[in-house]
Amino acid sequence: MSPTATPLTTTAMQGQSRRRRTTATGSSGAGRRTLAIVEKELDEEKKKNADLQAENTTLKAAVAKAQADKETSDGKDTIPEPEDKKTPLFVRMGFKETPEDEQLYGAIARTVHERSFGVVDFNYTYRQQSTERLMKIFKAVKQAHPILVRYQNNWPTAALLRQFINNRRKYLRSIGALGANTPAMAPQPAAPAAPAPTPVAATGGVAVPNIGDVEQQEGGGEEQNDD
Repeated sequence: MSPTATPLTTTAMQGQSRRRRTTATGSSGAGRRTLAIVEKELDEEKKKNADLQAENTTLKAAVAKAQADKETSDGKDTIPEPEDKKTPLFVRMGFKETPEDEQLYGAIARTVHERSFGVVDFNYTYRQQSTERLMKIFKAVKQAHPILVRYQNNWPTAALLRQFINNRRKYLRSIGALGANTPAMAPQPAAPAAPAPTPVAATGGVAVPNIGDVEQQEGGGEEQNDD
């Protein structure tokens, strides 16, 4: 026979039940707060890692640039113009027959051509261009291709520009487009027969005649050979 529950006993049991419910509710709330803190800390760590990665990328780029600047500075203005001008300019510049060197040579040649228009007066030969015009082109090409800083007195750029002016004048003359102010050249003895032209050096997908072909023809006294 079970004991009869008194009001006091009933009240005590109800209190214990409420305490158990309160404890369970409190534990659940504490668990949610702890999870939120952990997630926040993880988000902060992710952000820190992302910032570190970005900083690392920036530092790597700075180191690479510093190294490139150092290499350029180390080789600055140290390569004189070779005396043998019969050797193709590509070789005289120290380039090798690799896709990278051929593309770079072709890019330099294209830049010389692009920077010439609007600056060069094709009514005049290379030697008749003003110093200001030539220096403007030399500076622009060197800015586009910093590797050229290593060559003394801009000799590769000058060779490419001389070649381009010469070829451009030949073309303009062939279509009768040279200006009336083209300077007259004093009569000179007939020049000896020019040697057979060497093959065109195709570099970087752009056909660039060997500069040696132009230079071998200089000194003949003809206007077209005075560029």
